[in-house]
Parts: sequence; structure tokens; C-alpha cells
Amino acid sequence: MRRLPVYILIDTSESMIGDALDSAQSGLALMLSTLRRNPYALETVALSVISFNSCARVLTPLTDLIEFQVPKLELRPGTALGAAFDLLSERIKLEVKKTTAEEKGDFRPIVFFITDGNPTDDWRAAFARFKAIRPRPALVYALGCGEEIDFNLLKQIGDATFRLNANSEEELPELFKNVFVWLSSSVESVSQGVQDDFLTKEDAKLPAGVERIGDDYRSPTATRFPRQIFLRTTCSTTGKHALVRLRYDETAEAYTQARSYKLDSSFAVDESGYEPPPVPMERIRVKLPDCPYCGNYLYIFCGCGAVYCEKAVTDYSVCPECKTGGEVGFGGDFDVRNSAG
Repeated sequence: MRRLPVYILIDTSESMIGDALDSAQSGLALMLSTLRRNPYALETVALSVISFNSCARVLTPLTDLIEFQVPKLELRPGTALGAAFDLLSERIKLEVKKTTAEEKGDFRPIVFFITDGNPTDDWRAAFARFKAIRPRPALVYALGCGEEIDFNLLKQIGDATFRLNANSEEELPELFKNVFVWLSSSVESVSQGVQDDFLTKEDAKLPAGVERIGDDYRSPTATRFPRQIFLRTTCSTTGKHALVRLRYDETAEAYTQARSYKLDSSFAVDESGYEPPPVPMERIRVKLPDCPYCGNYLYIFCGCGAVYCEKAVTDYSVCPECKTGGEVGFGGDFDVRNSAG
């Protein structure tokens, strides 16, 4: 039986923290259960999951649907898109059975590429190597979600490009559910012999909240600073870490919204060495949320780049990261080091 290889390349960078990552995790489980109910898909589909953040990782090698187990998606800094396509190229060469004179090989793979940010590595050379594989290695469908997506970039990558329109983070779970149901139905159609350009057709049935990006798309006007940045904070009481998402207000020309998330103990630093440009402190015009671990509402910005909570009544503080102590001051004209996002 010829297999239909399906590769899911999923962004697990910091910007996916919160409902986006949780929804993608549950969406994968929903996709698996949906496909397993289809006898055609059960016989032909093989799934693989590759995550990318500071580097790319094979979470699940290409596995027949009946044996596939949904992997855990883990958050890390960075968006190593180039590393993802180099790894995808390697896995397709290794895992997809080629047609020979004696027998038919696997169907051309389908790649679902899901991201909510911009690359933090040099992706163009890696993507060129992927495109140079002959015969054509796969059909790539790019799905972008979030404020920082460069859809002109995604259009270069995808045979078809789609936007996930979430008006708020609270809408993401239902939207991701709809997207993975839609992806399941698309895979089912291909497994039953529908042409492999199924998703590129204008009459593809898109779920509510998803739109196709056409050739007439025009990127929004660029802002002076990134539309969102991330501060990695440390709780001075527990030593645990949190991530604060700051959103940019174009009218105010400053970051005026902030939300804090606890970080899992497995969270690691960016392995790629990428460091985004700093942001002037004067552009942050919102109080950081209270520490999610101890409730402290005062934050110290240390010269080493660390941001940590501190008790409100204190004149002297020791940074939990670099162990340097000093008097507590307020204000100042300096740049804030933000995380890789």
C-alpha cells in the first residue's frame, strides 16, 4: 500500500506561549482521532511532527497513523525556520519511499507549516536547498497566526498560504480546533485519490476564521518597533521564570499592553545565539503584571539584562541571575533586552 506522508512543521517559539501552544497541542490530538475514523486515511496516511524554535527537532518520525502518538510540544526561544527546512529535507530523503522501475513509491508528501512569528535565522539558503530536491519534494501549505507574520515571506514558502484570524487570544482554542478539523478533511480527501493540489483550489472549504492569502495581498505598514516583544522575568522568591508579552500601540508609539505567563521548568535559553535588538525603556508605558509566582509588583531591570521581581519596600537588591547587588533606583534612560520571541 502506498503511503501518504504528512509532515507537520510547527513553530514552538516563545510567541506561541499560552493558548496558542495549548490549542496546537489539543489540535494535533483532534486531527489524529479524526483521521483514524476514516478507513482510507487509516490505510495510507503516515504522520510526522517537527518543531522549530531555537533549533529544529523531530518530535515524531514518519509513523503510520495506527501507531502514531501525539508528542508534547515544548516552548523555547527563537524561530529557526532555516533549520526546520534543512531537517525536513533530510527526513523526506530518509523516510519517503521513492518510485522505482519495480514498484510505486509513496505519494508526494504534504507539509503543513504553522507559525506565528518571523524567522530568527538565515532561512533562504535552507529553503532553496529544499526546493532544489528533485523530484519536487512536497506540497507545502503555510498557515500564519499572529501580529508578527510576514505573509509575503509565507507566500514564498507555501504552495498555498492561509491566515488564522484571531481577534483575541481567547478565540485561539476554537480557531485551532477548526483548523485541525479542516486539515484532517484535506488529508482524507487526498488519501481517497483527490488531486494533490486540493488545497490550492479556490473552492477549498475554509473554516470560519481562516482566509487564503492571494497574490493581491499587501503587507501592513511596518511599525518603528516590533508589534510584540517578550521579557523573560525571574521570581526573586522562587527562582522560577515567567514570560511577559508586550504589545505595541501604533497610536501611542509605545508598548501599552502586557500579559504574563508561567514558564515550564524545562524551558531553555536560545541555543542559536540569536539576540533581537533592544527596545528603549521609554517605549514601555505599561506596568508589568504582578509576578505570577509570589505576587510581587515591583520589577528590577539589571544591567546584566535580567528582569526580576522584588519586594516593594527595599532600598538594596541582589540580582538572582548575576548575583550583583546595588541600590534600587527608578526611571532611567536605557535599553531593555528582550527575548527571542
